[in-house]
Amino acid sequence: MKIKFTSTLFALAKRVVPPKVGSVFLLVCVCVFSLAIKVSAQDANISIPETRQYSTTEVFDLIKKQTNYTFVYRSDLFNGQPAVNISEGNIKTADLLKLSLGNNFSYEYSAEDNTIIVSPKTSDDNINSSAAGESVAHRVTGVVSDETGETLAGVSVIIQGQARGTITDTDGRYALNVKPENTLIYSFLGYKRKEISVGASSQIDVVLEESLTTLSEVQIVSTGYQKNRP
Repeated sequence: MKIKFTSTLFALAKRVVPPKVGSVFLLVCVCVFSLAIKVSAQDANISIPETRQYSTTEVFDLIKKQTNYTFVYRSDLFNGQPAVNISEGNIKTADLLKLSLGNNFSYEYSAEDNTIIVSPKTSDDNINSSAAGESVAHRVTGVVSDETGETLAGVSVIIQGQARGTITDTDGRYALNVKPENTLIYSFLGYKRKEISVGASSQIDVVLEESLTTLSEVQIVSTGYQKNRP
């Protein structure tokens, strides 16, 4: 496909413009074509089939199945890399990779052979990010419980202003990659919503208060219908 495209473009350049100008024209077009592939790959929406924890290799499989890209990385690169909670829905390729890889790895697109090259992030990368004023993402874990100390499963934990988050597991635990400026929103049916700023915290345990107003507004009657209490 590439050979056909390049040959056709070069033949067109020879007919329309002089040889020297044609070569420059060809080079510019190829560069634009490569850039377009790179941008489209990063912007491609990846469909997440269900909300659960995904390993790095599972994330790569999702991207490979839904785009024309493959991955290049050292075989032992992700040994010990924890799975991350990803919510069902659509997410851009670049955002999905950042969520899965966290702050420990860097990646680059190669439009020439449709690959995404993943490598460990060096200390210089982190220094450059800090020097540029970019906040560094880190992993936050925690447990959500009620006022009696009972852990709550299925609590929604969402980053404010983003369609990204997770839910607590059967032990009330959650984990999420966030930035210091993020605010987490915890919500669960029958409980008051709670918002907490992340800051430098790496562990945020939350206690949700029961919403008595919500529970007292509805009364079950013998007919099976519901009515509001006076």
